[in-house]
Amino acid sequence: MRNPFLRTISLVVALLLAQETRAFETCVDLPTLVGVFAAFDNGDGSGLYERAGSTRFREAMPRATWVRQMRAFRARVGGTATRRTLIGSELIEGGAEGAACVVRFEARYTFGSIIEVWSFERENGAWRMAGLWLSDFSPHLR
Repeated sequence: MRNPFLRTISLVVALLLAQETRAFETCVDLPTLVGVFAAFDNGDGSGLYERAGSTRFREAMPRATWVRQMRAFRARVGGTATRRTLIGSELIEGGAEGAACVVRFEARYTFGSIIEVWSFERENGAWRMAGLWLSDFSPHLR
């Protein structure tokens, strides 16, 4: 599939269908996740930074650093995620607007798998990316 947006939508649909034993439940709304994953998987670090990054995230992480780190990560794992499986999500009460959310996924890439931990915070009534933690890379056995 050549269209990156359709690929991301396909991954989200696969993510939803993979949750056979429990409903897909996360404290961040699905359109926000789709937008974040689309920008991340398409290598749009600058767009993700501007459109989805919280004010606190942008104050702590210069745009050039974020873009450079994102490019290096994508090169190491082989580009776009081929699958993300929800591990869990946790709503944390008490942020600046009353809530933060941490969402964990196992993500498969061309060259291996990692755990992605995305954090979001409420800002002006919307969920905004506050951070991303990536586990050590586990290469696929050939």
